[in-house]
Amino acid sequence: MSRAEFEALPVKERIEIRALATQNRMQLLSTLGVLFGLLFTAAGLVYTARSLDATQEGQITERYTRAIEQIGSNPLEGRVGAIYALERISRDSPRDQRTVVDSRRRR
Repeated sequence: MSRAEFEALPVKERIEIRALATQNRMQLLSTLGVLFGLLFTAAGLVYTARSLDATQEGQITERYTRAIEQIGSNPLEGRVGAIYALERISRDSPRDQRTVVDSRRRR
């Protein structure tokens, strides 16, 4: 619709058209806001998942290091505890099972 055609319309129709145009713009902005929020939330979830994975890997590494140190200790209880700790690590982290098995063989 051209400007001249718009100006030729009765005032009531012009007001209705402007109101619809404003409503459409508001819906578009609202939709864009929701999409932005969704993307922001998804990015936050990905970041949180990566942080969790890194934290878990660090904890497994720490547990493994302590268990290996305990295996070399003199009291029998320390060695038995280390074996149980290594068993638990191999159950909790299938990715580290080979490392645990290899460390048992070296001792």
